[in-house]
Amino acid sequence: MPHHLDLYLPHESPLHKLDERAKLLAAVGFVTAVLLAPARPHWPAGALLLVLVSTGTLARIPVRTICRRLLPLALVIGAPFLLSRLGGEATRAAGAQFAVKSFLVAASFVMLMASTRAIVLLEVAERLPVVSALGQLGEFILRGVDLLAEEVIRTNRSWVLRAASATIRVRLFGLTHASVGLVARAAARSERVGAAMVLRGFHGKLPTGVPSPLPWSHLAAGLIFALVSLGIAGAGRWG
Repeated sequence: MPHHLDLYLPHESPLHKLDERAKLLAAVGFVTAVLLAPARPHWPAGALLLVLVSTGTLARIPVRTICRRLLPLALVIGAPFLLSRLGGEATRAAGAQFAVKSFLVAASFVMLMASTRAIVLLEVAERLPVVSALGQLGEFILRGVDLLAEEVIRTNRSWVLRAASATIRVRLFGLTHASVGLVARAAARSERVGAAMVLRGFHGKLPTGVPSPLPWSHLAAGLIFALVSLGIAGAGRWG
């Protein structure tokens, strides 16, 4: 099933081939390094940005794509930064630090999502002890949105083929009815499936597949990336 919310960009790059668990380890280390990096001196933030740019180049992710995906976050990041310009020196420094850290964290997640399928990341999250419930919820939401998107696409195609002159109001009315019908059918089916699972011994926890062993080379790559990022932040803060 295609995932319409997936930001994955298929490429044959070393980052795409890296195990998703190693990429998560690298991402956690990088985000931790960004949060630990000091506001002054400025070179740790620049060095972390250079690490991120090098990773994006290795993954062959177009800069235009990253900028386009970061554009919706410009308001979230830019509004507090612009408001901080109206305050004193401490407020302006805090606003600049917030903007830089937010940009680095957002760019790292954009790069992670561009090199890894969302459904794979959610499946990995299901195996983690703390966020397993969130991983299952995220996977459920992703699959539900995919079904709704497929219904929207089918409905729009039927309007184009059978009533090309229909107004937007009529199309929205038909789409709303189709979506409500889809949700109603999904709810009825989920009740039947839930009852069948309980009768067959379901105890409230979904089974997960046995993960394949994480290759040492992949683990080392993710660990080195995380340690390099943390080393940059540590050198800036305590060096």
